[in-house]
Amino acid sequence: MTFVKNWSLRTKIIGLVFTCMVLLGAGAWLSFGKMYDSYQESLTDVFKSKAMSLVSSIATQFSERYGDVQAFAMNDTIQSMNGKQMQADLNDYISLYGDYDLIVVVDKNGHFVASNDKDVAGKPVNKSELEKLDYTQAEWFKAAIAGKFTEDKSKGLSGTYFEDWVWDSMVKVGLGEDRMGSSFSTVIKNHRGEVVGVISNRAASRWVEDEFKDVYLEMKEAGYPDVEMTLLNNEGLYAIQYHPGDAKGASLEVEHDLAVNLKKKYFTEENEISKALEKKNVGYGFEIDPVNGEKDVVGYSYVTHPKWIDSTGWSVLVHDAEREAMAAGFAARNEFFFMMGIIFFIAAAVSVFVSIVLSKSVETVTHDLEKNSSEVASAAERIATGATQLSEASTEQAAALQETVAAIDEITAMVGKNSEAAQQSQSVSEASRGAAEKGRGIVENMIRAIGDIESNNQEISNQMTESNRQLSEITKLINDIGTKTKVINEIVFQTKLLSFNASVEAARAGEYGKGFAVVAEEVGNLAQMSGNAAKEISGLLDKSVQQVDAIVQSTKGRVERLMETSSEKVRIGSDTAKECSSALNEILENVQRVDSLVSEIAVASKEQSTGIQEISKAVGQMEQVVQQNTGLAQESSTSAEQLREQSISLNVVVGDLVSFVSGSGKVGERKIGNSNTAKVLKFKKSSGKGQSQDHNSSASKPRKMAMGKSAATTRSQASEASMEAPVQKVAGGDFVPSNNDPGFEE
Repeated sequence: MTFVKNWSLRTKIIGLVFTCMVLLGAGAWLSFGKMYDSYQESLTDVFKSKAMSLVSSIATQFSERYGDVQAFAMNDTIQSMNGKQMQADLNDYISLYGDYDLIVVVDKNGHFVASNDKDVAGKPVNKSELEKLDYTQAEWFKAAIAGKFTEDKSKGLSGTYFEDWVWDSMVKVGLGEDRMGSSFSTVIKNHRGEVVGVISNRAASRWVEDEFKDVYLEMKEAGYPDVEMTLLNNEGLYAIQYHPGDAKGASLEVEHDLAVNLKKKYFTEENEISKALEKKNVGYGFEIDPVNGEKDVVGYSYVTHPKWIDSTGWSVLVHDAEREAMAAGFAARNEFFFMMGIIFFIAAAVSVFVSIVLSKSVETVTHDLEKNSSEVASAAERIATGATQLSEASTEQAAALQETVAAIDEITAMVGKNSEAAQQSQSVSEASRGAAEKGRGIVENMIRAIGDIESNNQEISNQMTESNRQLSEITKLINDIGTKTKVINEIVFQTKLLSFNASVEAARAGEYGKGFAVVAEEVGNLAQMSGNAAKEISGLLDKSVQQVDAIVQSTKGRVERLMETSSEKVRIGSDTAKECSSALNEILENVQRVDSLVSEIAVASKEQSTGIQEISKAVGQMEQVVQQNTGLAQESSTSAEQLREQSISLNVVVGDLVSFVSGSGKVGERKIGNSNTAKVLKFKKSSGKGQSQDHNSSASKPRKMAMGKSAATTRSQASEASMEAPVQKVAGGDFVPSNNDPGFEE
């Protein structure tokens, strides 16, 4: 790595940036590779899961078709083996289930008994040709009669013979066209359990193909419109090849090819997927499509299920061209490479630009450092001279501080007296405020008492009003009694009239009416007595009403006059009390203002006293600092000498920095050849014993001049200096800088 040291700073920066870019690019590529692998795995999982879903759907359909034929065989009409009677039932099965092209019933000797006469689309079946066929040699008939069913009793599947995919010759005879399908057959038994025939359901490939369509629509919606699905039989031959993408979505129907279906093998040679299917495995992989030669993403599954007979040996593949299935991944990968290229180019350009700018800036700084390093040496000499002058100034400051301490003591005593007087004034003011507040409280109590009197008068007035109302009600009641008395007088008059009429009628009756005449007379007497009593009551009531009215009017007048007089007095007393309260409030406000002013004076006096104490403390500290300044000045001279030596070292360091930036030599080997550095070296050589003597002599001259001055002159100059340079110190601080301090401006 020695050659790197000879590089310029610009070259080093560019190399560092390019190295970082390469490392970052490698890290980004590794991260993207992991993400791409994860995406690829999730994609293949989709194909695998759809293959398993297709297996489950096929198994479910198989289980239903497996049981259909046994259910049909248990039909009473079919068990009767009457061809004419079962005709309608067979047509109904074809129409209702929709998965069968043909249902044929033969007797146990293989003779045709019946079949449906039309398929699910309504196409007529050529039954006459079906009757001519010899069924005794058909595999399904021989297996059913012999009881050799396709079974897996552990899964509850037994009693039906399943015929794998074939180009069904029976369907071709009956319907006149080649159709691929499978069949489900079983024996027909009568009520005594005797085998009387065989029924065979010739299932079209629709019972499987409908499941293929459902899965395709799901895959298309998920973004795989070109997906293919393949069903292989136990020999690895194409049973169903479903690729609606070839038709550009025009049709979802499955197309059968006589040259391919059940004729051509999917795997032309052994590969990983064929080996996995032979082991009845489920998984995914990448293989070359035998049809178009493209690399496919393949999800595969051997058909096994609780509702399926594994010995059937079917396999399902869900596959798509890798370029189609992984189009999004390929696009992301290309975009990654493109963006990495752009980023690399931009970063390279930026690094070159930054390195040029930065190197120029550093070169300028190093040049300035080289130029200024020589100036440090001369500054060190000036610092030594300043240290000597600082020692002389500290002596003058000491004399000025002694006079300042005496003046501060006198100010402290005066401020203490002012503070004591202010505290006494504050005490008197607080007492006056307390008395004023007490008076205001008394007046407020009197106002509340007057208000209570006014409230009580109002209650008395309300009570008298209520009493007058009650007396008025009594008067009304008496009037009502008078009214009732008049009614009684009216009744008495009517009673008298009735008694008179009764007497007249009794007189007319003669001898028979005498008793009635006596009664009439007595009634008349009673009425007379009642009338007299009613008159007396009426008179008393009139008199009572007059007396009550007189009392009410008299009482009401006297109470109203008293209430008016009382209310006027209360109003006058309330107004007077309010005026007293207002006056006391003004007095209290004035007392409070006085108290506030006195408090402020007292606080200010305390603060002044505290400030003077702090000033005194600060002056004491200044006196100590001045005493220390002489020693510090001596130390400053020593530090200035050390600064000279360090300036030489600084020149060497600056030379090394220039070599590092420019790359022109080895660090630490640069020769010092410019004039400024030569001056510093010359200054360093001349330092030593002679220099120390010069320094001592220059420092002693001012000191001798100060000693020759009179004491009065020294004291006067110190006083003037203290007036011109105010103390710059925060109370409680430990150091007070002077304007003669070399570091004061800093």
